[in-house]
Amino acid sequence: MAAALEGRRVGVRRRVALWRALHPAMRAGRRGRAAVAHHYDLPSAFYALFLDPLMVYTCGYYRYPEADLAEAQRDKLDLVCRKLRLVPGELLLDLGCGWGGLAIWAARHYGVRVHAVTLSAAQAAYARAWVARERLERLIRVEERDCLDPTLAGPYDKVAGIGVTEHLACPRTPATSRPYIASCVPAGSSSTTASRSRPPGATARSGTS
Repeated sequence: MAAALEGRRVGVRRRVALWRALHPAMRAGRRGRAAVAHHYDLPSAFYALFLDPLMVYTCGYYRYPEADLAEAQRDKLDLVCRKLRLVPGELLLDLGCGWGGLAIWAARHYGVRVHAVTLSAAQAAYARAWVARERLERLIRVEERDCLDPTLAGPYDKVAGIGVTEHLACPRTPATSRPYIASCVPAGSSSTTASRSRPPGATARSGTS
């Protein structure tokens, strides 16, 4: 059984290496980094003018029409954590972590450790400072790093990427994401992209409108 498991892992690693070699986002790494810098490496105070207090730059989860933006973003982060079935002590990989909202929420409310990565230097600096203010350095590590970096491998217990697919060089569907996720998390663990999806009966509205 051990030999079969190792053979499966080798096969997964080979598929992941091929997928990464062919993926346009990997071939366009410099262009992607420049685009991220152009869009996100602005003063965080600018984004704070129209984002919620948790600095979440994706759609909110409005459980009822009267909810405000701050509540919708809190509910969205908690929904993601519940969908991942986070357990204290687990290691969560937060791809495209932005200013650190999910990492802070998951560590503070679910007791998980978080490896948070973003290509934006400004976002990484903001997230590190926020982690320090919350005294969560023991649980959260923030890196300025490409989420498609071939050396970014687990094993992680869970993976989240809120809105990540919209920022890649080409559309990334759950089918094309599987080899990448398989390289990061062991079989049976959970992952979610939480991208352009909504729970039954819920209303999604842009957090930037």
